[in-house]
Order: sequence, then C-alpha cells, then structure tokens
Amino acid sequence: MFTISFIFYIFGIFLTYVSVRNFLSFKILFLIWTFPAAVSAYSEVFYIMSLAAFFFGMGAFAYNTASFASTKKLLINYRNQKFEMSYRPGQAFISIIFLLSVIFIGASIFYFYSVGISLFGDEVGFDRLVNRHAVSGSYIYQRIFRVFLPIICLVYFCMGYSESYKKYYKRLIFILLVLISFLFLIFTGMRGNTLIFMFFPFLVLFGYLPSGTSSFLLILRITFVTFISGMIVSKAMYPELPLSELLLLIFARVTTGATDGISYMVTIDVPINGFYFGETYFNDFMSLFSKLGLTFNEYMTYGSYLAQSMLGDRYNNEQASIFFSGELFANFGYPGVIVGSFIVGALLQAIYLKTLKTRKDVVLTPILSYFSALFLAILGGPTISMLLDYFITIFSFIILLFPFMLFTSIKYKRFIFLNMNIRF
Repeated sequence: MFTISFIFYIFGIFLTYVSVRNFLSFKILFLIWTFPAAVSAYSEVFYIMSLAAFFFGMGAFAYNTASFASTKKLLINYRNQKFEMSYRPGQAFISIIFLLSVIFIGASIFYFYSVGISLFGDEVGFDRLVNRHAVSGSYIYQRIFRVFLPIICLVYFCMGYSESYKKYYKRLIFILLVLISFLFLIFTGMRGNTLIFMFFPFLVLFGYLPSGTSSFLLILRITFVTFISGMIVSKAMYPELPLSELLLLIFARVTTGATDGISYMVTIDVPINGFYFGETYFNDFMSLFSKLGLTFNEYMTYGSYLAQSMLGDRYNNEQASIFFSGELFANFGYPGVIVGSFIVGALLQAIYLKTLKTRKDVVLTPILSYFSALFLAILGGPTISMLLDYFITIFSFIILLFPFMLFTSIKYKRFIFLNMNIRF
C-alpha cells in the first residue's frame, strides 16, 4: 500500500504543478508541506492523504482544461506586470499605512501586557498557551497580529516594487515591521504561527514577482528569519534540551506529530462512532459563533473534539491535526475523499486563475496572496471554521482600510477637478 500511496501523492503534486506552473503556488506549497507528515503516518492515513492529493490535482487539472486557460502564459504576464496603485496622493496613503501600523502594534502590546507574561520571559510555553485565552477580547487581539499586521507588511513590501510608490518605501522600516510581526507571532507559544501567518504568505507573494536572483535571495532571507524565530521560541519552551534533541523534536512535530488527529480518527474515532455524514461541518460552522459568544449552545470543531478525546484532563483548547482529507473521510468515507478532494482542487484552481487575471495592485495582490496562503492552514483543518474565521477577518481588514482609501481618493479627484483637469 505504501508504494501505491507514494505514487498517488507524487502524481497529485505533478498534476497540481501542471495546472499552476508555479512552485510557490499555495496549492503546491500545501502538498509539499504535508508530504513528510503523510509519508510517515500509518499506512491507511498515508493512503487517505495520497488519494486526496491525487484527486486534488485532478480537480485542478480538470478545471484548467475546461476553462481553456493557458496558466503559464497568464503567470508570465502577471509576473511582468508593474504594481499599480489606484489611490492618491501617495503621501496620504503611506500615512494611513503607518497610522494603522501604530494602532495594530499598540493593540498587540496591550494584549501581551494583559496576558501578564513578558515577551522574553521563561514562561513562553504552556503558561502562555493558557493565559492567552484569558484576556477579554483575545480572539480579536490575536487576529490583529496574525492577520492585520502581516498584511500591512506585505502591502508595504509591494510598495517597493511600484514605480509610483517606490520613493515611500524604506528597507529599514520594512525590516522593523517584519521583525515586530514575527515577535508577536512567535511569543504566543506556537511555532507554527510564523509559518502560517508570515512565511507562507510571503512565499506566495514572491511567486507573483518576476523570477530571478533577487526573488531567490528574498526566499532565502525570509526562510532564515522564520527558522531563527522558530528556534528561539522552541529553545524558550524547552530550555533544557540540547540543539540536536531540539531539532529532532521539531522534526517529529512536522512528521508523525502532524498526523496525530487524523490517525486517531482513522484508528479509534470512526471505528467506534461511524461516519458523521456532515455533522462535523455543521459543528465547525457553529463553533465560530460559540467563540464569539453568539450562541447559547457550545459547539466544538472536529479537531477540538479529537484533541479532547485524546488528551482528556490535559486538554486546553488545542486542536488535533485532521486535514481536509481526514474530515472528508470521517464524514463520507473514501467516496467523500475522492469527490470532495476533486471539488476542492477545482475551486482552488478557480481562485488561482482569478488572481492571475486581476490587476497587480499594491493592496489587492497582498490581500489575495495572504488569503491564498492561509489555505495551507484552512486545508489543515478544521476546514469550515478556519475558512469562515479568516475570510471574515480579512474582509474586516478591507472594511477598515476602505474608508481611509476612499477619503484620500475623493480628495485627490476633487483637487484634480478644481485644477480644471478632466482626468478622473
């Protein structure tokens, strides 16, 4: 079964690449990132994940074929486009970016102060995991430095590639924004935050830049910063471990440790409880309203339910890794994995092609890149709740930014009109 699963997974990666022609596409990154976990899992888990990877690629390939899209040509054209900016004047927009950055950083500092643990304290491990949920409004505060600040970093980075806005870009400011964002992410006690909310979004964005030496160096830099950040927080969480054992611990976490939930589901939960036939998706949907206190009943995501079942009294709001393939299997068995993965692959290919057909905007492209990159986490599960969570959060960011941009745009057009210039 191992050989069959391996072939399925490799063909899934190949079909996905043929559909996207971009090694930094979020779909390729997802399949490559989950491959070590899949190949080191139980044979049946590897087979489920490989089947999902294959039909995921099939769905992307089928959609590409049906839409008669020349993905390679679209990607080349998109990479060669110059970054545009629809909002003027430039100084007003950069002022908005800095103002929002100050507000977001201030709110994040207040959150960490409320948590009551020093950013550089020894309690960066379990105590922080417990305390970070005890702060009133923690859900909103965490979205500020998980979503809002990283998008600001991406937007400011793209300004350096815009002919109109390059003069407002300062490398030192960009480095400071990135480092501050990294600090907030790594000192929540979760090393994966730096990957999900900074590393992968930047990789996806780099995939839309002109290829060459500069892009390769950018990837090396962001990889180095992410690795160092992960090692810092890992050492803070396990100060007694030597470097060799620390690396082994991280390796175990991204391989067999990353499939604990789906393995428990396959070997224990489904054999005992049977298939759920959509119930887990309903609970995932409602769990977001439970987090916000908008429902009297308490709902748990399937990942939380599995973690609670596995940990018992040691459970502390964790979520077990289940992946979209595990959820499909838990609800509908192998037919669900095949059909569901095909549909997911086709839908994500539609999002990818839509991105390549949009204009390369200093604000729009970073937001699309960030949202696309989050599919690495969304497909990691629980799918429905995470999709709703980050869709609502990103949409909130757009709503927050739009009035400022509209105000500057209107003032600019009024200024042009008063100077008898007919360009609107």
